[in-house]
Amino acid sequence: MREKLRQFMIGRYGTDGLNQFLSIASLVLLLIAIISRVNLFTYLGAALLIFCFAEKEGLLQISFSSVFFFPLLCGTLCGLAAKATLWLVQGTGRIWQVLLPVLSGGTVYLISALLTGCVDEEALSLLPIGSRLSGMLKKIVGRKKRSEK
Repeated sequence: MREKLRQFMIGRYGTDGLNQFLSIASLVLLLIAIISRVNLFTYLGAALLIFCFAEKEGLLQISFSSVFFFPLLCGTLCGLAAKATLWLVQGTGRIWQVLLPVLSGGTVYLISALLTGCVDEEALSLLPIGSRLSGMLKKIVGRKKRSEK
């Protein structure tokens, strides 16, 4: 069975980490659906299998690092920054114990998302002030490219 699944997943470019994860997750969800008889798990498992097939056939261009790893890294750094800031502002007023960790965590998340490439110009344009942020990002990247030459 394992060999058949592996052969199913091997396509023109072979199987990658995202396809392996999606296949295993969908099989686990379908197994839970069989045991618990809850239809939600059946639908989720089937949706993951369809997503896996679409990604394998090239209908979707998604990489494991851009979908799971980099956002997880950004979220972890955000949490660590907020926790460190909270530890630093202990003993101050309540407003500072809430405001400063949220601001530091959000700033670290934004910077790490920009550095890892989780957020691009297209994603920024969907925000209410995305065009301004996109323009600022272009200026920063433009300055970086000019200084590298």
